[in-house]
Amino acid sequence: MSNDIQNPKSLDNASSKLLYTTHNDTSLGFFIQAGWTVRYYDEPITPQSAGLVYFRDPFNDPEYQPDPFHIDQLIAQHQDAQIVDHITSFQDILELEDKYLQSETYRELYPTTWLPSQHEFVPGSNLAKPRISQRAKNILFDLEGRTLDDSWVIQELLDIKEELRIYVVGGDILDQASIKSSKASGKVKIIGDRLLTPDEIVFIHQVMEKCPLDVVGFDIAVLPGGEHKVIEANRSPQFLRYGERTGLNLAALITKHYER
Repeated sequence: MSNDIQNPKSLDNASSKLLYTTHNDTSLGFFIQAGWTVRYYDEPITPQSAGLVYFRDPFNDPEYQPDPFHIDQLIAQHQDAQIVDHITSFQDILELEDKYLQSETYRELYPTTWLPSQHEFVPGSNLAKPRISQRAKNILFDLEGRTLDDSWVIQELLDIKEELRIYVVGGDILDQASIKSSKASGKVKIIGDRLLTPDEIVFIHQVMEKCPLDVVGFDIAVLPGGEHKVIEANRSPQFLRYGERTGLNLAALITKHYER
């Protein structure tokens, strides 16, 4: 997949924007407001023409089982369009969501991360989480006798002073960050927002040098000494809370980027 997203081709038709997702995406209203046509992965394949196509969803809902072959067919019929994140297959989507692969992509900018087959879990020093994002669910600080396979990762446990969600659209860093609550409860809440500091903007520029994504929501840890770490790169970030707090429609910003 290409990292060159700075000069996308102009859309021939500003209204020819097509979004594929599952039925439970809370960001849909923002796309509809911005003029996107919405289709669902489990619908029968019918001919669809669009200048810009966005295949969303990390497929992290255990009640939704995607059909990789069906999704590959959907992607294949849009190879003449601009595809957000340059997705060419269902496997691309999974790999971009994989926390172990993210640790290899971002390396020193990311918590030290191992597969369970590589490292013994140490309570108080490590946490464990599924390799594919589950919206902060199933984060384990103690295994309590549980055995992990390599569908999980083990990470160093960071001393987090503050956790931020930072959005980047087409290489443009949005300077208003969301402040996230602790994930210890298994639930993520947006508890505020603030402007990024100059040091945080410099850090995100460093991260973007390694990032293959057009649209991304980074979860960033601010550590007590002022250092930063990427907790996770979300290629299908939720727009709802950010839009409610800032008044920004991120789907409209995506459209604007591709219409330059």
